[in-house]
Amino acid sequence: MGGMDDMGGSMAPSGPGPSQGSIPCRWCKEPIMRGARKCKHCNEFQRDEDRETQKPNAWVEDEPLSTTDWIGVLCCPLIGFIQGLVYAAQGNPKAKRLMLYSAISMVFGAIIRGAGGGR
Repeated sequence: MGGMDDMGGSMAPSGPGPSQGSIPCRWCKEPIMRGARKCKHCNEFQRDEDRETQKPNAWVEDEPLSTTDWIGVLCCPLIGFIQGLVYAAQGNPKAKRLMLYSAISMVFGAIIRGAGGGR
């Protein structure tokens, strides 16, 4: 809002506006600092090089099963199997191993319970 100050001069308009040190974001067009690598409003990178280096869900191919995975496989294989399904939905490569080990654990558990004579 512009107006007159006490000295009779005009006041500069106040409110949001692009300052000299800002440029519009490539994606959302909100003002960001000149030279910013990432927009604070939409979290998008401004340079293509930065966008290419960001790898979402970078899974390690031969990552071993964690302690939590093994607890699920050995103590409650059904939960381990469900956890494997969740990993598969996320694209995690260890999902197949986790489901396989859980299925094997379920089979061994059934054999052991069957060999116990039904007690």
